[in-house]
Amino acid sequence: MTLAVITPTTGDEEMLKRCSASVREAAAWVPAELLPVLHVVVGDGAALASCLEGDARYLPELMWTPARAGDAGATPRAIGSTYALSRGVEGVFFLDDDNTISPTHLKDALDMALRGNVVVTSLRKLCHPDGR
Repeated sequence: MTLAVITPTTGDEEMLKRCSASVREAAAWVPAELLPVLHVVVGDGAALASCLEGDARYLPELMWTPARAGDAGATPRAIGSTYALSRGVEGVFFLDDDNTISPTHLKDALDMALRGNVVVTSLRKLCHPDGR
C-alpha cells in the first residue's frame, strides 16, 4: 500500500515548511517497502516556489490551480487526490497547510488499514502556542 498526503495551500511558505516537516517526520515511521510517501501540495491560485526538499522516504509534488477557487481548499484537495490516485497510491490523507501531523499518524493509520479496515479516520488535537 502506498500513501499520499494532500495539502491545499494559499502559498504561505513558512506554514508549508512546518507542515511538510511533519509529513517528512511521519514518513520516517512508515515501513521501507511502502515508501516514498507522496506529499501533493496544491496551491489555490498561488504558484509555489520549490520550498520543499524530498528524499528517499518523502516525495513532495507541487502544483497549483490557474485561478483561486476560494472554496476553503475543496478544489485543491480534489485535484491533489485525483493526481495521487492516478499515480497509484492506495491511501490518501488530507492535511491543511496550517496544521501538522503527529509522527506516528501515517504508520498507525496504515497498521489499521493492513488489519482489514477499509476506511480509517482520525480526530484532530488543537494545540495553542503556549502549550494548552
